[in-house]
Amino acid sequence: MRQVLISVAGTALGALTFMLILFLSILGYTAYTDKQRSVTSDPSLVARPTGLRITRHSLVNDVDKFTVIGVLYNSGTSQWYAPRIVIDISASGKSISECETTIFGRVLPGAKHPFQISCNETSSELPFPVTYKIAVREARRADG
Repeated sequence: MRQVLISVAGTALGALTFMLILFLSILGYTAYTDKQRSVTSDPSLVARPTGLRITRHSLVNDVDKFTVIGVLYNSGTSQWYAPRIVIDISASGKSISECETTIFGRVLPGAKHPFQISCNETSSELPFPVTYKIAVREARRADG
C-alpha cells in the first residue's frame, strides 16, 4: 500500500512539473510574439518608400558569388534611413533565391548611394540562364 501511495505521489509530482513547464513555455512564447508584433508595427518603417529608386544595376559576372552592384537614388523630398534592397533570383520563371543588403545611415533628398548585394549561392550552383528582379523593399523615415 505504501508503494502505491509513493507511486501515485511521484506521478502527480511529475504531472505538476510537466504542467508548470508547459505553462511557462506558453507564457514565454506569448511574450515573444507580442514583442515581435510591437517591433514590426513601427510606424517609421515604410514598405516600398516613395522617392527611393534604383537608377542603375548590373550583374557582376567575374566573381564566384552571385553579385549585383547598383546605385540607389532618392528622388523624393523625404529623408530615409537604412533602406533595404532585395533581389529575387529566378530561373525558368521560378524564384530560386532572395538576397538583400541594407544601406546604413541617412539617404538625403537628391543623394545617390552605391550598393552591392552578394548572395551565398555561387554562380556555378545556379541553373542558367538566371534573371533577377531588384527593388527597395523598405526604409525608415528619417525626417519624422
